[in-house]
Amino acid sequence: MILANISAARFVEKAQEPALFRIHDKPTTEAITSFRTVLAELGLELPGGNKPEPRDYAELLTSIADRPDAEMLQTMLLRSMKQAVYDPENRGHFGLALQSYAHFTSPIRRYPDLSLHRAIKYLLAKEQGHKGNSTETGGWHYSMEEMLQLGQHCSMTERRGRRSDARRCLTG
Repeated sequence: MILANISAARFVEKAQEPALFRIHDKPTTEAITSFRTVLAELGLELPGGNKPEPRDYAELLTSIADRPDAEMLQTMLLRSMKQAVYDPENRGHFGLALQSYAHFTSPIRRYPDLSLHRAIKYLLAKEQGHKGNSTETGGWHYSMEEMLQLGQHCSMTERRGRRSDARRCLTG
């Protein structure tokens, strides 16, 4: 599944077609410092110096796996990171340590996946000589600005859905 998402992201990126990537930026210096302070109080350390990489976080997760407070530490680690978002500017996915990543595998469930399917259909039709926004090309072509707005909307909708799910779990 991840390989399909990577391949789809690389395909639209190579074609320089505006599309939504799944972006996960690096944690802020402040978040790293705060997380390291908590870890130090527990006798733990996040490796990687001033700029820890995904492998450093993975190393920490491995080292805490058998601790009774592992779940709490994992939650704190996740909260120290930025939330992943949808954006037409590919800045990579820190958590997965990938340069190109997009959601492609659930077009029935997530609109960003469907939009990526449409972009790929458009590009494949273009390669076969079809032009414009006709039925053959899937009626696709959006500007970077339109994709930016769509990414912001999809990211906001996703966060709202997660909050709703969390409330439902709390209220039963």
